[in-house]
Amino acid sequence: MFSRSFINQQRKVLAKSTSIFRRIYRTDDSTPVNQPPPPCRQIIHKVDASLTSSEDSAAFSVLCYNILCPQYASAAIYPYTPPQALEWNYRRDRIMNEICLYSCDFVCMQEVDRDIYDEWLRGTMKQEGYESVYCPAWVKSLPRNNGKREKRDGCAVFWKAERYGLVEDQFIEFSNLAKNRQDFKSCKAVSKRLLQRGNIGIICLFKCLSTRKQLLLTNTHIYWDPEFCDVKLVQVGMLLREMEKVADRVRSEMAQVQPAGPPELPIVLCGDFNSLPSSGVYDFLSTGTIPKNHPDFKHFQYGRFTKHGMRHGLGLRSAYAARVGQSDEGEVLPWTNYTAHFKGVLDYIWYSKDTLESKSILGKIDEVYLEAEKVTGFPHTHFPSDHIPIMTEFAWRGSTKASM
Repeated sequence: MFSRSFINQQRKVLAKSTSIFRRIYRTDDSTPVNQPPPPCRQIIHKVDASLTSSEDSAAFSVLCYNILCPQYASAAIYPYTPPQALEWNYRRDRIMNEICLYSCDFVCMQEVDRDIYDEWLRGTMKQEGYESVYCPAWVKSLPRNNGKREKRDGCAVFWKAERYGLVEDQFIEFSNLAKNRQDFKSCKAVSKRLLQRGNIGIICLFKCLSTRKQLLLTNTHIYWDPEFCDVKLVQVGMLLREMEKVADRVRSEMAQVQPAGPPELPIVLCGDFNSLPSSGVYDFLSTGTIPKNHPDFKHFQYGRFTKHGMRHGLGLRSAYAARVGQSDEGEVLPWTNYTAHFKGVLDYIWYSKDTLESKSILGKIDEVYLEAEKVTGFPHTHFPSDHIPIMTEFAWRGSTKASM
């Protein structure tokens, strides 16, 4: 779906038909462009693709991208970035160019400013054939604003309207989930560490308009601070529990319509998890279990999570997992977040390995280029966010019969 020939064709189309592409690669003195553009990222095709259905209509692609909210793109945080390259009007065109270049079926974004979504992004993506839903994160305002909560950046999910229809969506606010858990009522860490975080997620159920097959897709942004690995783990634990509830209900509804054989419901989970492959979050997502005494809980108590451990039955695998023999060992990419003070993998696309196969992924940034051009961190002239987009093409395993 995004082969080398496809990408080359998309580049030609953009160069001829959009002013975005021309603005990105112009080299006049009015822009901060003083370096050649990087080489095109390679598409890595996977050997397991032979296990998947050959029906093209069942294949779909997903892109995940933390686009860096303008309020965080400051010279104080990114002193190495050319000032003009931090400006939103400069960055937004390059972000859109990357999205249009790959033309994926689904686009999951994090750090999307609410006003930018309402006034520009939603309409711009609609012109490219996408419909969307948006969930804002919430933060407590300063006392002078009477302690009311304010909307800040959030998560957005976009889908190609000609191929998919939204059946239902559910907005997840982790602080609200924590408040409503009875086993959290007596946990001091919940009020001191967990309830103060405004992180969110969106669970969406889609139906393919041609095959009638359904897909459960989730987009999330997990808390950032490395000192709060317990909060990250608990947020992910609560999110997967909500996903399981939706998946169980949908499968039950599917079984009533198609009683013959177990219902197939593929699951995709995207987001900025702010967690390295060595973290408890990664262990939990990839193995389906985490012990009650896992060091990432630290010494804090989180009800049943720290009394019995955490489990999920979604059977997830990272699309970028590096296969060594029959096991997964780490990630293919060396990093997805690239700054002067930190470089590491924080962004992931997870999928249910019993129903889907990752056929191909978008490869890494050319590190020879970064070294030659002395790019110490992102954002930069040709890199509009401190994160890079990650992308995969999926195909169904086995049958392609309609779900409902």
